[in-house]
Amino acid sequence: MADRGLLPLALELPAQPGLYRGAPVPLALRSGVTVFVGPNAAGKTVVLRALRDALRHPLRPRKVRFLSAGRIAELERFRSHLSPHGRNEAPAAIGQVGHIQQRCEHEGIAGDLIALDQRPDLLIKVGARLEIYLGRRLRVGWVQHGVQAAFVATRAADDEYFANVEASGLLHPLSLLTALYDDEAAALLIDERETSLHPQLQSFLLEEFGKLAGDPSVDTRKKLVIISTHSPNLLAMRRIEQVSSTIFFRTAWHLPIQVSPDAQELQSTRLRSLLFQFTESYRAAFFAPRLLLLEGASDEVIVSTLAAQLGIPISAGGGQAVPVSGEGSMPHAVKLFRLIGKEPIVLADLDDLVDTNDLVKTFAVDE
Repeated sequence: MADRGLLPLALELPAQPGLYRGAPVPLALRSGVTVFVGPNAAGKTVVLRALRDALRHPLRPRKVRFLSAGRIAELERFRSHLSPHGRNEAPAAIGQVGHIQQRCEHEGIAGDLIALDQRPDLLIKVGARLEIYLGRRLRVGWVQHGVQAAFVATRAADDEYFANVEASGLLHPLSLLTALYDDEAAALLIDERETSLHPQLQSFLLEEFGKLAGDPSVDTRKKLVIISTHSPNLLAMRRIEQVSSTIFFRTAWHLPIQVSPDAQELQSTRLRSLLFQFTESYRAAFFAPRLLLLEGASDEVIVSTLAAQLGIPISAGGGQAVPVSGEGSMPHAVKLFRLIGKEPIVLADLDDLVDTNDLVKTFAVDE
């Protein structure tokens, strides 16, 4: 790899069946973390898989790991009644010895359990975090039918049990942390990272991913992290740079949008300060097809109450009410959301139209 580093890395992914009217998909990896956001059926998973294939060559000889949204599916036959005959009551064991060398090709937790068995350092690191944050000790080992994970609750040291009776809220972090700490892979792509995770655990994982994300050609301890998410808790949007490292998906007919870091709108000091105000409703707006920008929290309460009284579910129709606080912030919020392909509607008091022309100018070119 070149001394200057791999990033930024511009790619053009081949056209994907059924998406974007057969057009290739251009995108750029500009930082250690890239986030895909957008509604369902907009192509995020398909593009994520295509990106995995495109990264294999520039990252050789290191690996590229993809974790699917169904990453614990191999354990479901032990955990769920998937047939009229009930669930498999045997202690869960998955994977094969022949898969040890191909563990990074696994899209699910079997690859992670194999990694934990093969790498004592990984087992210690992941096990320590599970014990601290989830109160579980971890044991991994091979049995006749595959690799097996067993847990011991910290407060019941003699009560060992197997993964088939553990909640998915512990199995998903086990898979995610193992894949993150496994330095054999130089890139980690995750579909729906938030699955089964409560908000505080999502925040913890966001911090962990941020610590290890970076340019692997400059620092071998770092890796590229690309995630697809529907969770506002996993959308870090505090700095201008994070706007251009987020890829916004709209529909299966429209190519995803990625804002250039050189875009004139991003140079605004007012916009930079606006990002620091981003609450959960702001972040949720990045996932919604339709936006209603309001002047503040009181207007949001009024609109939500009216919608409930009239039986008009705003969110069910793909809408999101967004309170914009701060004098003069509304035009900049409009410009930001337009950059990512949205057409916001503004509900404002008359003084916003009379005291200054900024809001009027923002809509002057709107049909």
